[in-house]
Amino acid sequence: MQLLREEIDPKLEKLRAEKRSYLEYQKATSELERLTRLVKAYEWTLAVDKASKAATHLKQKKDAIEEAKSDVSRGGREVDGMEKEIADLHRKREKVSDRELWIMNGAHVQEMAKGGKIQDLTDAVNALERELVKTKTQVEIFEGTVKDEAGRVEAAKKGVTDVSLVPQLLLPY
Repeated sequence: MQLLREEIDPKLEKLRAEKRSYLEYQKATSELERLTRLVKAYEWTLAVDKASKAATHLKQKKDAIEEAKSDVSRGGREVDGMEKEIADLHRKREKVSDRELWIMNGAHVQEMAKGGKIQDLTDAVNALERELVKTKTQVEIFEGTVKDEAGRVEAAKKGVTDVSLVPQLLLPY
């Protein structure tokens, strides 16, 4: 019996220690797997949120671009209308030249009596030309803004595409 205790007990104790060690290893491994799944789920949630925010941002930029395009087209129509007005005023001014007014009997006196109609027309032409330049400048600024926003939208689209690939990368094999 003594021999049995001397040889078997140490081996039995060694096996028990190995069993405890293996059970601790199994417990640690299962905890690691659980935490890995939890981290992947959290990363996936973050990626979905980021994709959602990017899609919302993209929609806002598209709306801003559409609004800017409508502003540009409205400005273009205004410019066209002003150009027509200026052309009409130039035609009116050409019809009644200064020389013809002086040649007419008492034209100078009549012009003064009318309150300087030609001067008023000239002032109106000048004001419309200034307004035309101002509006053309605004249209150019809007067009530049539209181009900038289009570039930002393309970058946002690329970001959304990149973010949409992240959940695929997180999936376990």
